[in-house]
Amino acid sequence: MKKAKLSVLLGSIFIILVFSLGPAYSTPLSSASYSIPSLTISSGGHTGLQSSSYKLQDIKGQAVIGYGSSASYGIGIGGVYGTLVPGEGGISAWSVDPHVQNLSIRRNGLNIEVYWNTDDATLKFWVFRKRGVFGDAVAGWDPGADNGSRTVYVDTNQVGTGLDQIYYRVLSTPSGTTSVDINQIVGKVAVGKKNLTVNTGWNQVAVPFTPMAVNESVGTNFAVGDQLWAYRSGRYAAPISYSGTAWEAGIEIATGEGYGLKIMSVAAPAGAVKTLIGAVKAGSFTRAVAADWNLIGNPYAKNLTGDSGLTNGANGDQIWEWAGSAFLSPKTFSGTSWSAAPALEIGKGYGYKHLSTGFNWQLTAPIY
Repeated sequence: MKKAKLSVLLGSIFIILVFSLGPAYSTPLSSASYSIPSLTISSGGHTGLQSSSYKLQDIKGQAVIGYGSSASYGIGIGGVYGTLVPGEGGISAWSVDPHVQNLSIRRNGLNIEVYWNTDDATLKFWVFRKRGVFGDAVAGWDPGADNGSRTVYVDTNQVGTGLDQIYYRVLSTPSGTTSVDINQIVGKVAVGKKNLTVNTGWNQVAVPFTPMAVNESVGTNFAVGDQLWAYRSGRYAAPISYSGTAWEAGIEIATGEGYGLKIMSVAAPAGAVKTLIGAVKAGSFTRAVAADWNLIGNPYAKNLTGDSGLTNGANGDQIWEWAGSAFLSPKTFSGTSWSAAPALEIGKGYGYKHLSTGFNWQLTAPIY
């Protein structure tokens, strides 16, 4: 085996594609081991590379930011998905079913819809559900429900209500098969939802999924005037408000970031349920933590316990948790350990006060 590296300049972005190459082929590429004599990527389009034996990296060795939910990556130059804060570690895609492409999740009224693209309309598709805390292993996943040849699955009454957490995976089989091996779901891409209980006034929230636009990640089951606040560059950014149909532009959701959610209506019942959705983040995570105040949030679909990876702080650093009407006493870092384990719950935001120069908050895979 030999290795080759192909560098392509896309505008001001360098992408390094690292391939595990076997003998050169003169026929169309159809193997996980091949060579490419030349490659052109349009600055207005994308390239689809169908193999599991390559990596897409930028010049710093980080995963390419884009979308990756199948055996092929798409890189949209001129339209990178999401808005990144400094230190964002990128999107890590798990292995996937090559016939279930771009597995996604959305709301439709009170219903959750899981949908995907396929390159073969004759296949049969099976939907697996995990009710409760996400796990990669088979344990707790429902047996696959036969979804026929359709490319959308509807889970009714799960927006603003229903189970606290549900996660979904989809597998394909040849048409005519009557069952599927559940063990095949391990390591496959997952999407899901998390219900969040909020009250009138201030709430601290975080989206525990790969970022999407605010109307997708946070949703639209809010009231006119509700506000979303982000803390960036040492100050609160101007809040965005809910119009009754959508959130204003101005704040994009970022991985590992906390937000202030202000429910303005005093008529809203205590314990109102909002629903966060997105793709489960599977890989490692890095985020820059600035000096002084930060709003941080758990980037994973699982509560983080222990030191939560926050071990590079300074003596006297603090983590503050909002308890609905007041802050709890902060957890304090001595330079080597925390006064109490700073568990970061899924869907909650936290204030982090850092008393020195910035550092990178790092979490490594596997997480689940």
